[in-house]
Amino acid sequence: MPQVSILMCVYNGETHLREAIESILNQTLQDFEFIIVNDGSTDSTLSIIQHYQGIDSRIKLIENEINLGLEKSLNKGLQAVTGEYFARQDADDVSLPTRLEQQVHYLTKYPEVGAIGTAVESINQQGDRIGQDVPPTDHDALEALFLFNNFMHHSTLMARFSLIQAIGGYDATQRRAEDYDLWWRLSQQAKVANLPEILLKRRLDDAPRISTIYRKDQLHCSYAIAVRSIQTVMPKPLAEASYQKLWWALLEPIDRTSYEQYWHKDQGLSGDISQADIQALRNFWDFLIQHPGGQPSWGPMLEKLVWRLLIRQKTIAALSLLKICLQLHHPINWFKMGQYFLKPYLPVAALGLWKEARLSMSSVSK
Repeated sequence: MPQVSILMCVYNGETHLREAIESILNQTLQDFEFIIVNDGSTDSTLSIIQHYQGIDSRIKLIENEINLGLEKSLNKGLQAVTGEYFARQDADDVSLPTRLEQQVHYLTKYPEVGAIGTAVESINQQGDRIGQDVPPTDHDALEALFLFNNFMHHSTLMARFSLIQAIGGYDATQRRAEDYDLWWRLSQQAKVANLPEILLKRRLDDAPRISTIYRKDQLHCSYAIAVRSIQTVMPKPLAEASYQKLWWALLEPIDRTSYEQYWHKDQGLSGDISQADIQALRNFWDFLIQHPGGQPSWGPMLEKLVWRLLIRQKTIAALSLLKICLQLHHPINWFKMGQYFLKPYLPVAALGLWKEARLSMSSVSK
């Protein structure tokens, strides 16, 4: 039995597939099987996989006669897994050489952790670095963040395969957000974590990605997962209509285009979170305040929302939310908060001073 089973699903991925495959074959940990599902590709993907299969017998090829989609292909690939640990990688990403070794070492050292991801470096189509993402590393913060959205990278996943089996693999009904759903369900059965080291290069190329083409579906599915997550762990009912406004408000700084197109365009000002919504979410705030991951994960997000509310002169709502930040014991940047509080009113104040100065000068001249 191999120590690790890596699963890669690919559809028409000839451009970056060689680099992705070689990044797995060149790992410092060599005790693995490499399962590649060719999801009905019509380009040279199949011949590329067959070439590497002829070189390395650890590669197992599964062919779909027609394109089934990622979720079904993932579950099909799971049926071929025989390793102790299950790992994922996308067909356009690149694992750094020590990725598998470091993840196995961590899971061996901490048996209470069931699944682990890593930090990532973002690269463009040419492989040039364009950024990085270092998500929270501890379980409590990640579990609290899952109440809003997914903050772990699917392509960095390594989990105990027995745990993957226990939760039934991927939920094929969670289209476009199957990774968020999987991470959440894993977190409810065991601890999850992230390594702070960058161990994968995540490609953000110029080609339309599923998350771009089907962004609306992905967002609505992610919102439904967030609500389900809260309802699972929170003992009291959630004011869902108010939480929906909060969810979209928190999404705006992350993806303003999607916020404008899929929420504000239809809802307008009625979709903005208000003081009444913040009050209606009292049960949720109480739950977050008691949650050990509430402050480090939600504090920064809520403070940014306070800033935006102040800029829009929604002062009462902003102060209500600021109170929640203080109850979460989030350290407030009071200087910056003061700037956001005064900014909308400065032009009016400056105009008033200018008019007063003109009147004074006029009276003196007379």
